[in-house]
Amino acid sequence: MSQFITLLKLEFLTKRNRANKGARVFPRIVKALIMLLGVGVIGGIVLFAFNSVIKTCLNANIGTEFLVFFIFIVQLAQLLFGLSLTTKTLYFSSDSDLMKLPIKGMTIFLAKVAYLYIKEFAFSFILGVPVFIEYGILSGQGAAFYGMLPLISIIFPLIPFLIALILSVPTMYLVGFLKNKFIVMLLIYISIVAVGFFLYSTILKFILAMLQSNDASTIFSNNLVMGIKTVASYLYIPILLKNILLTYRLLASLFIVFAFCLFLTVLILFFANKIYLKILLKNSEENHSFTKKIKIKERNISRALFFREFLTIFRSVNYSFQYLTIVIT
Repeated sequence: MSQFITLLKLEFLTKRNRANKGARVFPRIVKALIMLLGVGVIGGIVLFAFNSVIKTCLNANIGTEFLVFFIFIVQLAQLLFGLSLTTKTLYFSSDSDLMKLPIKGMTIFLAKVAYLYIKEFAFSFILGVPVFIEYGILSGQGAAFYGMLPLISIIFPLIPFLIALILSVPTMYLVGFLKNKFIVMLLIYISIVAVGFFLYSTILKFILAMLQSNDASTIFSNNLVMGIKTVASYLYIPILLKNILLTYRLLASLFIVFAFCLFLTVLILFFANKIYLKILLKNSEENHSFTKKIKIKERNISRALFFREFLTIFRSVNYSFQYLTIVIT
């Protein structure tokens, strides 16, 4: 247990020192306060926007469907961003020094999993709980609704977190395969950003229409309402979480959710016990360096400077993303 706690502290200290290395205390405090202020302002704007959305959905008699879609969207975002964070933390972090210590691979795995879940929990709590409270106030929920908030805040990030842990293995191999496939990675990034902008634009137009209209019937026709209810009926996991929050079929929903989480946990522990340490050792032993022979060509100053700037853009996928992807999209 002491090794687990020490490794968990090490995860947080490593990430914090990496971000604040060489920084003095006062600038770090000012930076933290500015970040908190920024988060507060953005949170206020989001709650203001959701205020009109929730009211409109309640007037159109699709309040519970709003909860289902909100839970689904937040969990989908958790899965996508959590998958990247999970893969990077579990497989691409520098743990070669830990391999030399008398520490079990399962202990290392559990410490990293606990660190990841704490981050996922903070993300879902900040994003989800304020909207749930706002929904409860606007829909006139009773004490049982607010009593379920602590439980739902723990369960809310659990399923996408466990799914991300399972999917991190194929993702790790896919990232390793695409690591030197520069053009393919750039095209994937461009496609993802393009889809993201399209969805963002569509959702923003819909929210803007809600903010500009006080009449739900002008936005939600009967066919649209029926379509929303039909789609929401297929989102089983968000429906179960919505049932828990609204204390509807509570025991059955809790049993199914915990049974599903237990099943995923058993799969993850089996994988960690059999495979994780082998993958960690293999990744730490691989030599990721490579050499490339380059012919020195003589150019005039203008061509040489232009050529250098051109190569800088294609130095890595991150540089290309910053220079090209947003512009192309």
